[in-house]
Amino acid sequence: MLTMKTIKGKIFEIKPAEEVIDFFKSRDRRKIEVSPKKIELVNNDDQLFVRVLTDRKEEYPIRTSFLKKLLKWNSLPADFEDKLNDELFVAVLNETLQNFKSWYVDIHIENNEAKTITSKLYSEVSNIEIYDVLKDIEISKISHNDFMTRFYTQKKFEAAPMVNDTCGFGFNIINSETGFAALAFDHFILRYICTNGATAPVNMYQWRQEHYKKDKGYLIGYIKNQVERADTSRNKLINRLKRSSNEKAITLKNQIISRVNFILDRNDRAGFFNDFKWKESKYDLFNHITDKAKSFDINKRYQLERLAGEIILN
Repeated sequence: MLTMKTIKGKIFEIKPAEEVIDFFKSRDRRKIEVSPKKIELVNNDDQLFVRVLTDRKEEYPIRTSFLKKLLKWNSLPADFEDKLNDELFVAVLNETLQNFKSWYVDIHIENNEAKTITSKLYSEVSNIEIYDVLKDIEISKISHNDFMTRFYTQKKFEAAPMVNDTCGFGFNIINSETGFAALAFDHFILRYICTNGATAPVNMYQWRQEHYKKDKGYLIGYIKNQVERADTSRNKLINRLKRSSNEKAITLKNQIISRVNFILDRNDRAGFFNDFKWKESKYDLFNHITDKAKSFDINKRYQLERLAGEIILN
């Protein structure tokens, strides 16, 4: 079990866009291009640092996202840090850096803290760049942490898929400056009766774009293209919502339980379906998952709301 600490970055949960954009603009951000063989982790007074051995030796406190990225790169389990003591944990990760098969990597520094590490194949699209592309569709709220950013537009359309169950329709755009989430453009569905939300892709066949091995211009073009497709796609989604009330949830039971088990850890998923009756409709299952999703953090909430949207489209 580790005693070393890492730094958690700033978290915003569905905050006014102006507040979060001001934060984005205030950040001091830069990259350090360096050979992985000249990077090492060090433990200074129970705080984990990354030491960069270039012309001058520099040390930066590590964000949790930086550490999680190293674990992800090496296909190490999320609980790996719980299995070793501090000294052995640092030694293992330093060994992986020495054996990393790349000439150079980028260390992303934000406000003098190491936020993430990426390969040279990674194309970053900053949150400010995404916001600038989306200005015409009116971003009203933003959720953000070091792993992902979720932009919410203003309501664009209203429809009642069921009698007395009016929904507002807008868009969600997902980005990550740290390599933990693909770029995605989704419909966002908000049920007024209970404020449950869900997402569904504008284009099922091109619903996300990885940041790796893609030109930045291509990624920005993807976002612009999804805006143009949105109206036609939304009409299809409304029709699927209407049909889902006549389709049984039981046909998806094993698939949905498996997906929830993948998204949530053992404690979080305990009792998740205890109060749901599988003889009910897909629309009821959709509502159950979106209601539960509201109690989770930004990342898990999005994954659950995304799953709810897939139920409607399945």
